[in-house]
Amino acid sequence: MNRINKFQEDLNYKKLYDIVANNPKYYPGSFHKNSDLTELIDCIDQVLFKQDNSSIHIIIEKNSNNSLDLTVDLIK
Repeated sequence: MNRINKFQEDLNYKKLYDIVANNPKYYPGSFHKNSDLTELIDCIDQVLFKQDNSSIHIIIEKNSNNSLDLTVDLIK
């Protein structure tokens, strides 16, 4: 394994550890079924401001009952 791959692997393990240790509500891959606009705003506030990240990618799906399913795709 070359040095760059080892560094990336270490980074991935650190991200996984941070998710498990800190138990955040919103993390890459987290799915939030039957959400509303309040939860969407909370997600953005938590990830961008309280966790001090610069970018979040969210997949939003509208359900037939007008609720939203949120999937946090990427956090930078």
